Amino acid sequence: MLRNKSYILFLAILLILYLVIQALKPEPVNWEPSYSKEQTRPYGNYALFRLLNTIFPNQPIIVSRKHPYEELPKYSHGNNYILITASIHLNDEELRVLDDFISRGNYVFMAAENFNHEFCQYWGIETKYTPSEIPNYWNDKKHPKTTANFTNYLLKAEKGYELRYDQYDYFFSALDTGKFQSKNKNEIPIPPQVTVLGTLNQRLPNFLLIPNGKGYLLVHSNPKLFTNYNVVYHPRNHEYVSKALSYLPIQPIIWDEYFNTGPEGAKTEIRYILSSKSLRWAWFTLLCGIGLYMLFESKRKQRVIPIIKPPVNSTLEFINTVGRLYYQQKDHTNLAKKKVTFFLERIRKQYYIDTQELDDEFIEILSARSGIELEFITSLVKLLRDIQHSSPIDEKRLLYLNQQIELFNLKSK
Repeated sequence: MLRNKSYILFLAILLILYLVIQALKPEPVNWEPSYSKEQTRPYGNYALFRLLNTIFPNQPIIVSRKHPYEELPKYSHGNNYILITASIHLNDEELRVLDDFISRGNYVFMAAENFNHEFCQYWGIETKYTPSEIPNYWNDKKHPKTTANFTNYLLKAEKGYELRYDQYDYFFSALDTGKFQSKNKNEIPIPPQVTVLGTLNQRLPNFLLIPNGKGYLLVHSNPKLFTNYNVVYHPRNHEYVSKALSYLPIQPIIWDEYFNTGPEGAKTEIRYILSSKSLRWAWFTLLCGIGLYMLFESKRKQRVIPIIKPPVNSTLEFINTVGRLYYQQKDHTNLAKKKVTFFLERIRKQYYIDTQELDDEFIEILSARSGIELEFITSLVKLLRDIQHSSPIDEKRLLYLNQQIELFNLKSK
């Protein structure tokens, strides 16, 4: 037994040491894209969201965790709607709401790697993913030569903005390339009503401006360009972010979080705990502590449970004593009337019958509820009435009353 306890204690110490090492070791960089304004990982939008006050001074910033179909109809005109996410999927009805929002005089900025077929068909564009279009994509990932830049000479950087190898996989082209042929074979066809604002390697369109009514739709195919990595960590790319957003006028901002963190109330308490390293390890340590406690306590010997005698019911003993007292004193009348009173009390509690009037109705109800023949009940009730109204009562009549009551008890069982 002692050897088993030592073995369990050794395992418990190893488990605690493992948890401590895991909690203290540096957390690896998480390159998983989240695009949330709360995430400080490289591909989160924590930095950009906090720069909005600088890019759009003195303008209110509204964070929306509702679907654009619900949120956009609330606004009339003069707003900027910003959505940066991995993919955008809107059906025809939702696209009509977006179209109506833009045509009223609002600007919409959307950056995503994937736009669903309905979206592309609605605006006459499509996204393409072809790493083979990018020079040195497969051969030189550590030192990529791909750059993003603007077409406007006022914004265009001399050498462009260098990107990581995993940030430039997507670009735009016309939905039906057969309609828009170009004299330059290397030029990507774009619908004539669409303006190319930015490119990859000066050839692949990645930033488009689409006019619609009184407003404009700006779409970008590289959302990672607007994340923490380029805003904070990269030495020059924060300029690209500021220049891209400069196409939006200085007016109120609607920042969309619906596509990144879900609708309001979607975050659970456990999800919040697991999102923080300190809380996550505290949670795991608590669970392990509970497990160890249950493991050790389950083997503890249970003390002998003492036998506790139930309290003695002395009511019957008291009644027998009182009955013997009355009987020895030859007070047969008093004893007989008390027996009648006690019997009627039992009838009220056991059968829920009113005993004020011992009439024919009482007899029929008592016979039905006790299951005893009507003749016996009639004889017994007549005896009870006689005892209640007669005096004195001799010993023989008292014994007869007792006998009839005992017989009733026997039959009622």
